[in-house]
Amino acid sequence: MNDRLLIALFFYLVLWGISAIFFWRAYRIIKKKELRLIKDITGVRLKNSGKIAKRYALMEVISGGSLVVLAIAIPIFSIPMKIWPAFIIVIGTSRQLTLLKLQKESDA
Repeated sequence: MNDRLLIALFFYLVLWGISAIFFWRAYRIIKKKELRLIKDITGVRLKNSGKIAKRYALMEVISGGSLVVLAIAIPIFSIPMKIWPAFIIVIGTSRQLTLLKLQKESDA
């Protein structure tokens, strides 16, 4: 097998894995009430995590869903690997901006 193909396959599978982590975290926050998973950008638990739990879980679901849509679109539209980071940066940046907003709401 070609090395480039193996690298592309590896990163393609990583997309699925990261989206699964986001869905798992949302499930744990909503169903299992594990508020310890609600953290800021630096990994510190937020003060009023119960207040923003549903919106934080929604952010996780949207992030995971966006990665799933990207992972499905890659083979359908034959998106080259050099374009993948642009989509991932948009998803990650919107997630970080939402996280900053939730952090401010939690501190207030």
